[in-house]
Amino acid sequence: MKIEAVAARNFRSLKRAGLEKCSDVNVLIGKNNAGKSTILAAIEFAFDFMGTDSITGPWTPRGRPIDEITGRNQQGLVQIGIQFRISSEQSTFIRNAVASDLEGIEVALKALENREQLSVIVAGRLHDGILTKYIQEISVGKIIDSGEFITTDGNKLLFIPDDAALELLVSERRIAQLKVNIEDLAKIGPEIARSPAFRQRERSERPERSEMRFYTRNLNLPQEINRKLEAIFEAANSQDEISSSIEALREEFRDNISQIQSTPLKEAIQSFTGAVRKPPAYIKPIIRMIANNSVLHFKETRQAIGAREAEQLLKLKTKRGGPERLASLQSTVKSLLGVAVDAFDSDDGLLQSIRGGRAAEIDIDEFLVEANGAGIREALRIILDLELERPAYALIEEPEVHLHPGLEKVLHSYLVEKGNFCQVFIATHSTNFIDVSNKQNIYLVSRDKYKNSFIDITINEDDILKIPGEMGIKPSSVLMFDRLLFVEGPSDESIISNLAKSLGLDFSAVGLGLVQMGGASNNQHFASEATLDLLSRRQIPMTFLLDRDEREEDEIKKAEKRLGQRATMHWLKKRELENYLLVPAAIQKLIEFKLSTSSNKNQLVTTSDIAIAINEEAEALKDNVLSMTLAKKLMRPVYIDRLEEMM
Repeated sequence: MKIEAVAARNFRSLKRAGLEKCSDVNVLIGKNNAGKSTILAAIEFAFDFMGTDSITGPWTPRGRPIDEITGRNQQGLVQIGIQFRISSEQSTFIRNAVASDLEGIEVALKALENREQLSVIVAGRLHDGILTKYIQEISVGKIIDSGEFITTDGNKLLFIPDDAALELLVSERRIAQLKVNIEDLAKIGPEIARSPAFRQRERSERPERSEMRFYTRNLNLPQEINRKLEAIFEAANSQDEISSSIEALREEFRDNISQIQSTPLKEAIQSFTGAVRKPPAYIKPIIRMIANNSVLHFKETRQAIGAREAEQLLKLKTKRGGPERLASLQSTVKSLLGVAVDAFDSDDGLLQSIRGGRAAEIDIDEFLVEANGAGIREALRIILDLELERPAYALIEEPEVHLHPGLEKVLHSYLVEKGNFCQVFIATHSTNFIDVSNKQNIYLVSRDKYKNSFIDITINEDDILKIPGEMGIKPSSVLMFDRLLFVEGPSDESIISNLAKSLGLDFSAVGLGLVQMGGASNNQHFASEATLDLLSRRQIPMTFLLDRDEREEDEIKKAEKRLGQRATMHWLKKRELENYLLVPAAIQKLIEFKLSTSSNKNQLVTTSDIAIAINEEAEALKDNVLSMTLAKKLMRPVYIDRLEEMM
C-alpha cells in the first residue's frame, strides 16, 4: 500500500500544504523551522490514530492543545488526508468487508471493483478546551485538496460530521471508563479472599464499612462506584455476599455498555449505502488493513544503539531463518559502512546483574558500539532499524546529522534502494540527498510572511536537471538560497566573498548564493530560457555580474532585453573585476606585510613605484587588447540564408 498524496489543513504550521505524486523516496528540503518535520508528524499522527482501532478518541498533544491548531484558532478544523494506491487484493478485501456487513447490495458493490485508490481523512477539533480526533472520511477514490476543506472524489465508505464525531467520542469515553471499572471491580474479590483478617472473621460478623477502602486502595475508582461499594460492604454479611454483589455491579456496567452501543446517534453519518445512525461494522477491518502497514519515525534526536538491538541480533542467530537475515544485514552494513557488526552474550557480570540476567552487546569491528564515531553510529541506527523492523513507511528527520558528506551519499544510495521495499520520506538540509536519483521526488518547504508552511511545486529530477549539470548550478543553489549572484569564475567569487567579509556583510543572513559560470562566454548558457523559467518559477531573484571585456553598448542592451524582468545584468565599467584591485595604496600595504615576514624588512616600496609598474604592464597589454577588439569587430560570424539561396 503506497502513499500517493498527503494533504494537511490547520495542523501546526501547515495551514494548507501537502505532498503530491509521492514516489518511493520523497525528500523534503528547506530552511530550519520551515515545517519539514511537521509534514512527517502529520503522517505519523494519522497512522498512530488508525492504529488505536478507534473511530474517535482523545488527542493528547505534545504541549498546549491550542498550539496544535494553525494560528491557535479555536474553531479551526484540523485535517490530515492520505491517499493510498492499493493492490487488487486490497481492493477485493474492501469489497468483501462491505459485502459481509450489508446484504442485497451486489449491484452497488460493482462500483468498488478494480479501484486503485483508497483515501482516509483524519480530523481533529478543540471541544471545551479538549482536543479530539476522529476518522472523518474513508473513500475509495482520490484526495481533493482544492476547496475550503479536504475531501475525496470517490465512493464514500464513511463520512462523519463534526457533531456526530463528538457524540461518538462521548459514547466511546463512557464505554472505555465502564470497561476499566469492570476490570477494577474484578480485582476486589481476590483481594478479599487473600486477606487474613477476612478469612479469620466469624461468618456472623458483618464487615465494617471502612474496610472497603483497604481493599480498593490500589484502584482509581470514581466516587460514584466507591459509594456503591460502601453500601455493599455495609449490607453484606459474608465474603460471598460481597463477591455476589460486586459481580452484579459488573453485570450492570456490561448492560450499560450494550445500551450505549445500541443507542442511535442523533446526527446521521454517511455509509456506503447512505445515511446511518451508527458506524458500519465494515469500517474497522478497513482501518486495520491500513494500520497494519507499520510506520517507523526517525526523529531528530534518536536513541543510541544498545541492548534492544543487541537482543534482536542475538535472536536472529537462533530463530528459524534468522541466520540468513543476520548474514544479509551484516553484508549490507559491511558494504555500506565498511565495518563488521555482530552481537554476543555479555560476559560482564555487573552488566548482567543490572539487567537481571542475560545481557547482550553489539560489537562494531570488534569494539563496543559506543567506541565508534558518531557518524557510524547514526548511519547504523537507521540501517539496523530498517533491516530489523522492516516498516512499510520510514519517516526520517535529518539523516545527515553527524555524517561526513561521503557517508551522506552512501546512506542516500541505501535509502533509494530501500525505497523499493519501504516508502521513504526524508526531511533534510543536505543536498546530498537530492542530487542523484530518478526514484525520488523533491519538495521545497518554506514559510510565508504569516509563518505558515507551504510546499512548493513538486520538483522531480526532470525539473531540476532542466539546467544541464555541466552548467555548475547544483540543486542546492536552486533550493537553499533566496537569491543568486552569477559570477564568471572562482577568482570573481573569491573577490566578492572577501569584499563582503571586509565590509561586514553576511551573505547567509540574506540567503545569497554565488554561482560560478566558468567564463563570460557561458552567460547565455546560464541565462537560457530553461534556466530563467525554472529559477523565476522558484521566485529567486537573479543577478549576473559580468566583465566589460570588449562588449559594446548595443550588445549589452540586447542581452538585457532578453532577460527582461526575470533577472538583472550588471556590467562592470572596467574590463575585468580584477582591475578594481589595482589600487596602488592597497597593493603597497600588501607588499609591506609580505616584506615584514621576509629577510628584506628594510626594503621600501612607494605608491608611485607601484603606479608606474601598473602603467608599464598596461602599455604592454595594449596591443593584445586592440587585437581582440579588432577581431571581434571584423571577424563576426556569417549566417547564410539558405531559403533565399534556394529561391
